[in-house]
Amino acid sequence: NGIVNVEALSMRRLIVINAIGQTVYDREAQGEKAQIEMNSFGVGTYLIRIITENGLTIKRVNVIR
Repeated sequence: NGIVNVEALSMRRLIVINAIGQTVYDREAQGEKAQIEMNSFGVGTYLIRIITENGLTIKRVNVIR
């Protein structure tokens, strides 16, 4: 459905980066759950940087249609 659900303890920020290194989404996160609407991005592979109080995690997401 184009929505990515993110859950992490003490989330502070979510950043989505496309395959050529451009930031296409950058938002503050509050709490432990967030949703990112990926339909507005083109088809391809994206990295989601999840920044928390305890550090950084990076996840890969593929957008297909």
